[in-house]
Amino acid sequence: MIQHTRLDDNLSASRIILAAGILSLVLYLWMASLDLAASLPLYLALHGLLTGLALIAWRTTARFPSTLGWIVAGAVLFRLIVAFSEPTLSDDLYRYVWDGRVQLHGVHPYAHAPVDPALEALRDDDWARINHPELRTIYPPLAQGVFAGLAALGAGTFGFKLFLALADLAVLAALGGLLRRATLPMDRWVLYAWNPVALVETAGSGHIEPVGVALVVATAAWLCTRRMRLAAAALAAAVHVKVLPLVLVPAVVRRGRFAALLVLAAVLAALALPYALSGPAVGSGLFDYAQRWERNAVIYSATESLLEWVDTGPRLKPLVG
Repeated sequence: MIQHTRLDDNLSASRIILAAGILSLVLYLWMASLDLAASLPLYLALHGLLTGLALIAWRTTARFPSTLGWIVAGAVLFRLIVAFSEPTLSDDLYRYVWDGRVQLHGVHPYAHAPVDPALEALRDDDWARINHPELRTIYPPLAQGVFAGLAALGAGTFGFKLFLALADLAVLAALGGLLRRATLPMDRWVLYAWNPVALVETAGSGHIEPVGVALVVATAAWLCTRRMRLAAAALAAAVHVKVLPLVLVPAVVRRGRFAALLVLAAVLAALALPYALSGPAVGSGLFDYAQRWERNAVIYSATESLLEWVDTGPRLKPLVG
């Protein structure tokens, strides 16, 4: 009798997950057909519904872990759907494709801004969609290597987005490994797997972040098992995708001591060397980004007002992108 009750409960839980997945699928298909920037109220409403469905899936999986297979299927399917939509919330993808194209033609990605007349022959229909084309690229060497590799494979904007959707699935794989090593409940995996922010910003907008995030999560997983050299190598690679993981370097070095520091330095140097030997080691656009970009507008404006009150000297005009 107890066994039959459990089977009935598992069946009911599977039906809940399946219903939430089908409804999410319909909402993602709807979202993929929209210009999200031009339909912001509708997008926010869809986002709220998808968040609610993700929370239902999480709570159901927490009680019935056997339903996790449905969650995996949904995570893959949702990402494939949004990967084939237009990246209407961001234009970063067009810079990625451009950086890959110039490298494919033997041009150092840090040497020229997209508006440089020397690169005019490389322009295509998407060139006008590159944000701040007057600035040289900001993306570090490993990100540039990814762009060049995809360009060599003939990937256009949708090819890039599909790769980044797969990279986000790599984040999920790394996250599963981290939860197991940290002996944490696997249901927490659902909070990322069906998270609409993760889906829209990675597979939808085609941002490079999942490559770096997968490496950071792998770093954390290897730290849990004291595999310090692997953790240091993964963190160094993450830094060369997005600079922000630099803040984690002291934690890895403190735990791994000299060996971790040596591996970290070696991987950082090895990834930067091909670009440093043939031109600038870093894109000068990165410094413009650090000095002049405006983010989190409410906090930024308050901080800017405080700084202007303290120092009334001339300031650079912020760049918003």
